[in-house]
Amino acid sequence: MDSSPVPKTSVFRIKVVKASLTIALLVTMGLAIVHAFENNYFKYKISAIERIVPESFNILFVWEAQGSVGRPDQVIPYINFYEQIVKYFPEQTDAWNMLGLCYYWAGQDVRAIQSLQKAISIDPHFFWSNYNVGMLSYQNGQLAEAIPYFENAIKTNPDQNLRFVQDSRVVYRSLLNEIPELGNELRGRMIRGYQQAYEMLILISYRLQDFPAMLNYAESALISKIGKENQFHYLAGLAKSLEAAKQKQDFQESNQRSEARMLKDPFLAEISNRNTHLALF
Repeated sequence: MDSSPVPKTSVFRIKVVKASLTIALLVTMGLAIVHAFENNYFKYKISAIERIVPESFNILFVWEAQGSVGRPDQVIPYINFYEQIVKYFPEQTDAWNMLGLCYYWAGQDVRAIQSLQKAISIDPHFFWSNYNVGMLSYQNGQLAEAIPYFENAIKTNPDQNLRFVQDSRVVYRSLLNEIPELGNELRGRMIRGYQQAYEMLILISYRLQDFPAMLNYAESALISKIGKENQFHYLAGLAKSLEAAKQKQDFQESNQRSEARMLKDPFLAEISNRNTHLALF
């Protein structure tokens, strides 16, 4: 029987293998513990949110149509709900957008803007948060400030935004589950949103006496094939005639005639008088 000592190199290799196996085992156990912790924490977050889910989301569509609520305290359960979501899931663009809407309905415009801009910072390609900041700016008389938000809105991809709403598991899913027929209305609501974003840009340009911009937005709407071709063709022609008139006469006189035209013109009057409320989706 060979009793010669094991070479030192072999002993070292054995120790290295044992150490490697031990490290691998510890890493595996550590990952398993981390995964279990993350899984349990995720369940805890969902449970915390589920405990304060409002009884119904139907009222949100009433507030959307009205642009306000009967009593601000009615919105508090919804504010609490969406605040809880962004607390545990801070990267949820749609949750920040909904929180902004709830603040808006509660009459808290500053918080509404902050939440909506947070949504934009997370995903600048989400149509509705850009649209809503544009609308809120317009309502507050900040016409020039509203323009970049509406411009960002019309640059987004309608199909991607539609899929985003359809695939939303945390926020919009609660609305769609409660009102199943909404699923068939999503595309129509999206198209109307894009149409109105173009219309708001045209109206703002009209009121700022920037008729070349008005023409550009009308022509862009036609290129986008978003619908309402007759209206946008007409508005493009109107922008050309207004710019020509402006070049021929005193600016103040042009401005007075422009405002008078808006009151009489059916398309401009419709856009101007239409509600400019923020939208869910």
